[in-house]
Amino acid sequence: LKKVILDMSNVLFCDSYGITFLLQCYRKAKNTKKELVLYKVNPLLYNLLNNCGLLNVFSVMDKLNGLE
Repeated sequence: LKKVILDMSNVLFCDSYGITFLLQCYRKAKNTKKELVLYKVNPLLYNLLNNCGLLNVFSVMDKLNGLE
């Protein structure tokens, strides 16, 4: 399973359009048998994803296990 990694370190704000975009990316990755990984998610976005119940949809990582 290959990973598609989105560096979220500069994302300071996310509204419903941003969540919709992330879900579209997730679906496209899943349809091509890839895993979407959100990398370096700031605490506000992490809480938003948690409150929306999306932490069980997205993989969230702070380190890339040797790929940095």
